[in-house]
Amino acid sequence: MNRYSRRQVLRFGGVGFAGVVLAACGKQANVPESENVVSVGDTPSKVTLPNVEVDDIVLLRTAASLEYNAIDTYDAAIGLGVFNGAFMPAGEIAKRLRDDHKGHADAINGLITKLGGEPFTCGNPRINEVYISPALALITDEANENPPLDVVVLAHALENLAAQTYQGVVTMLSDKSL
Repeated sequence: MNRYSRRQVLRFGGVGFAGVVLAACGKQANVPESENVVSVGDTPSKVTLPNVEVDDIVLLRTAASLEYNAIDTYDAAIGLGVFNGAFMPAGEIAKRLRDDHKGHADAINGLITKLGGEPFTCGNPRINEVYISPALALITDEANENPPLDVVVLAHALENLAAQTYQGVVTMLSDKSL
């Protein structure tokens, strides 16, 4: 005969699951707090942006800035020296992706110049502050057990950001020849 009924097992399982959920919502050790990462129930403060005209030059300068974010991040990741052993091929891929982003930035800045705008030749400081610098800090933290894998995950996120940016920007350009 069983010691616990099905109802008791389900009740214990529910209590255990609730404990896991509560633990996940709690503050984690060694994880820096950031106003940019909110928890369920938190409402971030509202920031009113200035009213500016967004034209093709602004859109292209934004895309160029994200290319430089990628270039700078790949340079930082390569500089960490984590691409060794099984991750050596990932280091070569990181160099190739960085070089591709340099080509993209040059091409975009060429379009900006053609439209009469000023090329954008550095990363977007807000993206660096909010996403890239904290990610690199977590990757380089002594407690991180697998920095090379985390660099690969960050690279994947950067490539997704670039793809999504281009998909969004292309639809907003007024000069369809771009």
